[in-house]
Amino acid sequence: MGIEVLDVRGKICPVPLLLTKRKLESMRNSEELEVIGDYPQTRDNIQRLVQRMGSETLKIEESDDEFRIFIRKNALKVHRVVLEEDSSCTPRKH
Repeated sequence: MGIEVLDVRGKICPVPLLLTKRKLESMRNSEELEVIGDYPQTRDNIQRLVQRMGSETLKIEESDDEFRIFIRKNALKVHRVVLEEDSSCTPRKH
């Protein structure tokens, strides 16, 4: 069993969150997902999403222009995830 890969480079919030959520929901317990992105805010938002879904962030690798988040799907906890409640995707006015 290999690691699934989801490339969200070039996409900004909330699209990477929606794609990650859908991908995790389609996976089986204990399967692993690698999410590749390039928008810094997305990295933090995906980590929060993974935690709320009851899954596990295994590690994060970062380079100058992208990040990779390695996730293990964990269905031991059941959480209702509502992306609309995550205000971190909303651009802030100064």
